[in-house]
Amino acid sequence: MVWVGLLLTVQLAFAADVTVNAMVSAETVSLNDRMELTITISGPDARKADAPKLDPMDGFHVVGTQQSTEYQFINGRSSTIVTYVYVLTPRSLGKQSVGGAQVNVGGQVFTTQPKTVEVVAGATTPAPRQQTAPDAGKVEGGSGNADIFIRTTVDNRQPYVGEQITLTFELFNRLTLWGDTEYDPASTTGFWAVDLPKITPSTQVANNRMYKYNAVKTALFPTTAGELTIGPASLTYTTGGFFSPQETRTIRTRSITVRAKPLPEEGKPAGFSGAVGKFTMSAVADKASLSAGDVVKVTVTVSGEGNLDLLTELTVPDFSSFRAYDPKVSSQVLNSGFTVSGAKIWEYVLMPKAAGTITLQPFSLSFFNPKDARYQTIRTEPISLSVTPGDPAVSSSGGVVVESRNTVEAVASDINFIKPDKTALASVDRRLYGNPLFAFFYLLPAGLFAAALVIKRKRDAIERNSGLKRRLNAWKKAQPRLEQATRAENAGNPAEFCGHLSEALVRFIGDSLNLDTGALTAAAIEDRLKNAGASPEVAERVRKALELCDFLRFSSTGADPELRRKLLAETQDILTILRETI
Repeated sequence: MVWVGLLLTVQLAFAADVTVNAMVSAETVSLNDRMELTITISGPDARKADAPKLDPMDGFHVVGTQQSTEYQFINGRSSTIVTYVYVLTPRSLGKQSVGGAQVNVGGQVFTTQPKTVEVVAGATTPAPRQQTAPDAGKVEGGSGNADIFIRTTVDNRQPYVGEQITLTFELFNRLTLWGDTEYDPASTTGFWAVDLPKITPSTQVANNRMYKYNAVKTALFPTTAGELTIGPASLTYTTGGFFSPQETRTIRTRSITVRAKPLPEEGKPAGFSGAVGKFTMSAVADKASLSAGDVVKVTVTVSGEGNLDLLTELTVPDFSSFRAYDPKVSSQVLNSGFTVSGAKIWEYVLMPKAAGTITLQPFSLSFFNPKDARYQTIRTEPISLSVTPGDPAVSSSGGVVVESRNTVEAVASDINFIKPDKTALASVDRRLYGNPLFAFFYLLPAGLFAAALVIKRKRDAIERNSGLKRRLNAWKKAQPRLEQATRAENAGNPAEFCGHLSEALVRFIGDSLNLDTGALTAAAIEDRLKNAGASPEVAERVRKALELCDFLRFSSTGADPELRRKLLAETQDILTILRETI
């Protein structure tokens, strides 16, 4: 029988976590033929569903019914799929309504909308049924067969450097899987990767069949121009069960080639530092009036779409009228809608040097907008501050009273000497063996021998346990790599600096956890750290530090000495924390 999948509209209920779909096997059927109506109820609460109640179908007889139930566990989440198949025979010619049904799930009613099917007098000419699933082996990135297949796709294969593209991994499955599936994501060398929100499993029609559907989306930002390769992703699954043989298979997608375009030189502003996206900018002061010696906090916020982790610096105004301190920088990332967006905030603390009216000139940011393929420069509004004279006893060091002294202040009138009382001294006649030092030195060799024996046993145990040996030597081995990174930084070699710094962090984690980190991505290392007991915040800092090392190695931004110094300090701080927590 020809299956022409017709996905019908579903009312989604919020009280029950299920999805109800209905489809018919043909849009046109002959009077002497049969057709099928399939209603699928899927989701964790699908087992609570009652049998569907079909709308009256004056043009068809129901001559047979079949029900099946499948249970699935994917990424630790259980799901149930209940399928009802109704075999129908036409009663009369013409256009007939079929497919309307109501499904009660825990008191919540789901309704499918009917579809019109035409019944004709002659025999219909069925198109040959395809035996392979769509995009499996035909679309770039696809792999599998008619029952289960996966594919990876990108929404833009010619982005600019720093522009977001979205990598989507999709799983279409009609099998009953045993246990959990193992998903190995694609390698993304040459990209800055950001995880996007999880997608709720559902059902979808593909190649005229109903499939259980799962997807994972990742935002990728090319870090260098040229031809970049997204490696294959793989899925390992097991079929079978208690009463049938189990079989484990692995399917892989094919690699995808992305050609990243360099940012144009024409129209590039002088203050451009590599920001790519679409942003807005604002600056506010926490006060408009203050006294000399007081401080004012100026908050600069850049918000919009783009990779905020790569937005490292602003063009700041002249601070010569102020005493300025290094800003505090924070980020707020929002990945809603599968577009990386959010805000980055700089908090400047400024102290006016003199009284009067001082105008803080605008902050500015230059960025490349890939949608318009042009550079843009945005600026904040000037900020006017009214500064009144302050207490003359208050210095410019932040309100600490400093008294000027030109003389030496006497702190005492004389010097008091120690005068021991000679009457307290006494001559004591003691024998040598009664002296405690004699007993100490007498027992010292035995104590040293026992200590040496304990140390030797510990060393032998360490030598036999390679994992323990790696862990104990992890910190010691990390120090020379940090020193090499420091020397490369002093020599002005960004690529070598990033290489040594990344190696110090990755090798320390590998030695501490007894892992082979050669094939692990930054995201995989983040997951291993969380499983090993590191806090999610520290694990995320590790991933971002590794990704920033990778980015700076191929980017002109790596030439910024200040950025490299901050990255070195951040890595040293991370290593210190990891030494105490894993």
